[in-house]
Amino acid sequence: MKGTVGILLVSALYSVSLAAPRHPGQLPGHRPFTAREKIGIRLGNDFERDPLLLGAQFWFPLGSCCHLVPSFDMMLREKISDEERWQFNGDLVFHPRPLQLFYIGGGLAVFHSPDQNPSNRTRYGGNALLGLTLGRRSPISFFIQGRWSYLRHFCFSLMAGMNLVLQ
Repeated sequence: MKGTVGILLVSALYSVSLAAPRHPGQLPGHRPFTAREKIGIRLGNDFERDPLLLGAQFWFPLGSCCHLVPSFDMMLREKISDEERWQFNGDLVFHPRPLQLFYIGGGLAVFHSPDQNPSNRTRYGGNALLGLTLGRRSPISFFIQGRWSYLRHFCFSLMAGMNLVLQ
């Protein structure tokens, strides 16, 4: 008899634990949001150096609201005779709770410009980011981002693009 009561008690506690929310505000049967790897493209305008940017990024989650975002931007040439310029970025992005629509971040920037003298073609500096993500929980999300890069002086870039979740 005592064994039967014990089994019923354990079964009842197990059933209650399955019905209880796992996280504050989470409904039973729903999974919490988990960040996943994403790859994306973007198009933008660098208001200081070149009229158009074409780039790509990879979002690697470091938690539910933090990402490591390496990215690459090619400055599109105005004339055929212009040599290509590019910028590589390694940024850390944070999505503040509760909605996680907006993000802030910053990191390292490496800019290469062939029209500088040969000893000074590559410059190193930093970035500060502010952005808005739409559809963060869906397989395809869209974003708009402002980036301030410091490479001897500040320059501002405005970019928009899309990310695709990798399975």
